[in-house]
Amino acid sequence: MPVTDINEFHAAFVAAFQARDVEALLAMYEDGAVFVARPGTVVSDAGGLRQAIEGFVGSGFDLNLTTKDVLVKDDVALLRGQWQLKSGDLVMMSGDTVEVARRQADGSWRYAIDNPFAA
Repeated sequence: MPVTDINEFHAAFVAAFQARDVEALLAMYEDGAVFVARPGTVVSDAGGLRQAIEGFVGSGFDLNLTTKDVLVKDDVALLRGQWQLKSGDLVMMSGDTVEVARRQADGSWRYAIDNPFAA
């Protein structure tokens, strides 16, 4: 389901991740979006993005994502957050994310840039 309120973007991402809905997650990225799959590895093609998202979802871990900032200028938004991939109470991975989302012609927001390893 398209996200039309940028302040709900992270919550929608977490909901799709927890549902293990790869297609819903991929729909949150615009064509040619840049994604940092791991530090030093950037993908911007559909196949690379799918492989990276499937890898994260396929880990079986739960995602926690806390939004720190949402700044909007016209049709561009900068989001920052802190995330954790958890197995029960055990934190398997964590990081700080910086993302750029762009409002699409239909009013929905999609990632243009997603760097979950920004810091």
